[in-house]
Amino acid sequence: MAYQARAVVARERGAPVSVETVHVPDPGPGEAVVRIQACGVCHTDLHYREGAITDGFPFLLGHEAAGTVEAVGEGVSDVGPGDYVVLAWRAPCGQCRSCRRGRPWYCFDSDADEVVVIDAAHHAGPILDAVGERRVMAIVCTHGHNDHINAAVDLAEATGAPIALHPHDRMLWDLVHPHRGPDQTLADGAVVEVAGATLSVLHTPGHSPGGVCLYLDEHRVLFSGDTLFEGGPGATGRSFSDFPTIIASIRDRLLVLPPETLVHTGHGDSTTIGAEAPHLDDWIRRGS
Repeated sequence: MAYQARAVVARERGAPVSVETVHVPDPGPGEAVVRIQACGVCHTDLHYREGAITDGFPFLLGHEAAGTVEAVGEGVSDVGPGDYVVLAWRAPCGQCRSCRRGRPWYCFDSDADEVVVIDAAHHAGPILDAVGERRVMAIVCTHGHNDHINAAVDLAEATGAPIALHPHDRMLWDLVHPHRGPDQTLADGAVVEVAGATLSVLHTPGHSPGGVCLYLDEHRVLFSGDTLFEGGPGATGRSFSDFPTIIASIRDRLLVLPPETLVHTGHGDSTTIGAEAPHLDDWIRRGS
């Protein structure tokens, strides 16, 4: 028999979600129907709602759940009706580094086996865990401050991936890695291609002379480094920083992007262009 459930549904990018009745079919081969007893949300749900993962709307939100198995399909033998289960956001592959280490909740297997690492901070080990078996195509540095590049060389040695940095931040890079330079130059208007996606390089000086942001136009996602944060521009109180310059970068390069653009910042919570744009004059009056 088919089932009905109340669910939180996102039907359009950035639009308010709705609570609707959805119909759940009988389980097919390898599937199970679970009556949810507890459910949470996380940033992945936000990313789906903002269209940052795929444009395949509508989405059913709240993938972190637990409940009781109601029915199982053909070939399911490890769980049965009445069993209490915790659901992963996707079916673990059983083959990647995380699955083999007994941590299937960190499964990163997907159809795309290419990744780009943006800002290899602190230590290479956790980054390698997240990458799993995928191929690192590039290690892109949004700028040359130590807390964004400390692990870049170790990660490059472990993966063979090239390191890319804007040349105006080379003096900052050399303070951290004096014996090993970047492999590639980031320039305004350049592109970084990975897994069929194209990241555009936006030169946004101010926090540092060679600061850049990466924009994924297809999904309206910006990786802003330390140029833009939730609540204002990046700090400009250190060497080679300049407040008027970062304001110009944000005003002329970032706030012209679509307001629904999801901004992943270099520290702290994500935001959107639409949420930050109204506050530009307040930032200017506040100063550095």
